Amino acid sequence: MKKILLIQSLLLIPVVFVFWIVAYPETLQWMEEYSFFSTLPDFTHLQVRLPGDALRYLGAFVLQFYRWTWVAAALQTLFAWVVMALASYTLWRVVKKEKLMWAAFIPVAVFVSRQCLYRDLESSFVWVIAMALVAVAARLFVRRPLFAKYSDDNQPNHSHKGRKEASAPKRSRFALALIYVVIPAVLLGVGFYISATDLDCTFRERVHKVEHLAEEQKWEEILKFVTPEMVQSDAVMKRYAVLALLETDKLASRAFEYGVTTPDDFYFMERNEFIGIYFNSLLYKSLGVDDEVIHLMYLLNEHSRLGFSFRSLRAMADAYLRKGDILLAEKYLTILSNTTCHGSWLKPRWEQLAALKANPKPRPTEPSDVAIGEHGLHGQARLLNESLRLLEIYPTNKKIVDILCCGLLAIGDLQSFGKYFDKFAPQAYAGQKMPAYYEDALILYSYIDNTIYDRFPVRQSRLNDFKKFSQFMNSGQKARARQSAPTSYWAYMYCSTTY
Repeated sequence: MKKILLIQSLLLIPVVFVFWIVAYPETLQWMEEYSFFSTLPDFTHLQVRLPGDALRYLGAFVLQFYRWTWVAAALQTLFAWVVMALASYTLWRVVKKEKLMWAAFIPVAVFVSRQCLYRDLESSFVWVIAMALVAVAARLFVRRPLFAKYSDDNQPNHSHKGRKEASAPKRSRFALALIYVVIPAVLLGVGFYISATDLDCTFRERVHKVEHLAEEQKWEEILKFVTPEMVQSDAVMKRYAVLALLETDKLASRAFEYGVTTPDDFYFMERNEFIGIYFNSLLYKSLGVDDEVIHLMYLLNEHSRLGFSFRSLRAMADAYLRKGDILLAEKYLTILSNTTCHGSWLKPRWEQLAALKANPKPRPTEPSDVAIGEHGLHGQARLLNESLRLLEIYPTNKKIVDILCCGLLAIGDLQSFGKYFDKFAPQAYAGQKMPAYYEDALILYSYIDNTIYDRFPVRQSRLNDFKKFSQFMNSGQKARARQSAPTSYWAYMYCSTTY
């Protein structure tokens, strides 16, 4: 039995570990982020009130170590190994036949095929407990193996001579390879395939990847990962691509390349689930509105079974530090200091807090009443109206100007675009090159206000491009018009929309 378990372990452990590292590294990190565990006694009291709550508490304790991907993969592998070891023990007690020991990988294959869905670890512990109970039952109640007469231990030890004796080892090695390697590997492969093709798991892995890239401000990597083709069928990827364009100062030159058709493509209007809530918080962080970041993190906490999550607490602590709110920043840093795995994360923030205490800064005026969806507006008007409210306080914030202007261009409102671009662009774009879409839109706006070129000169080469585009459009050659200026705002305005 020990030899069998050793061989099975040598197969299972590296294969399962590599699978998690390769297939779901972002999901492993997310599992820690949406969990929470504290050493404070009130947390224990709130969580462990019923017998079933103990598993949730145990899962929260283990999940805090998922902060490191390799540790998370090792723990996921440990669950699979325990299931396999208990299944092997039970099988040996029941049949005690070496040829059937590959069957121990059947429950393992089922387990690993579902393990990505066990994000709070409660179901993983249920598997372990169930397998342990089955193993105990086999130990207590199985006195004689089902195939005792034919079990490997009862086989007579005959000696053979000649050619038969020489050929026996070859058959034995093949049988051992089939029992210990081939069939178990096939079963594991089936389990991995089911997991790796699960649409929910693969979708979430993509989402968690762009979330983590956004947290690390790796915007160019997001644009490499999220292609214009991908956003046609994935609304989440589209919004992260748009956010990356905003952060890299490319929104006003590439937004329509990524399929933007409405201001709603810049954010999630419905914020009743964690993907939309968290994305909106990243958008507001980008715009410098930390009050709304904090508000959204409180909404995010509603989706945690534990009342808080590591992700929301870390985001709130950072937001209060950026705001210079010493009391609340210290409150959330103290909460996180009563967890197990935040020592390296907390150290620079305690130093930042100490610097704030030594040299406190006045609390900045911030439009805390400005929050998307808080004013009874709907759809396109909601985001555009909120952008205007923000610009009343941050008139030089180029990111907000870009959201407003690109949003107006997306719906073809040239008159409003010209009005607000004329108002905010001189400050937001002082001394900077005019983005491509704005130059194209100003050419169109000049038919409404022929003095716009006095304030915002347009290149003669671009005017020539528009003249050629117009000639094709006027002659009914829309395809050639689009080919003449494929990345222009005119192509979007007249060749891709109903305007």
